Amino acid sequence: QQCIARLLPQPRVARPSVFRFGDPAVLGALLASAGFSGPTFAPHAFGCDFADAGAYWDAFLALAGGATEALSRLPPERQAALRAAVADDLADLQHGTGYRVDAATLIATARRT
Repeated sequence: QQCIARLLPQPRVARPSVFRFGDPAVLGALLASAGFSGPTFAPHAFGCDFADAGAYWDAFLALAGGATEALSRLPPERQAALRAAVADDLADLQHGTGYRVDAATLIATARRT
């Protein structure tokens, strides 16, 4: 995501980040507005392994939602440049013959009131 933000212009219409729910205050407020109370939050760290940069790129596109559609409208040479830049950014994450991307998620539990 950082690579894309660095290489592409900002979207014309601001959209909420997919990472906004990593903030307990944001997630807690949404749960409360949906009728849940007493939320608890537990961070969970994990790693994602990819055989190569192409596998990472494919996984990114599969999970990127609306960004995938926007990227598909770029000229082919711009798409190739972006894919190459992402591969360069992965260099620091080399793990064996592939790549390991460390990640974290926030697990929330709450009661419906």
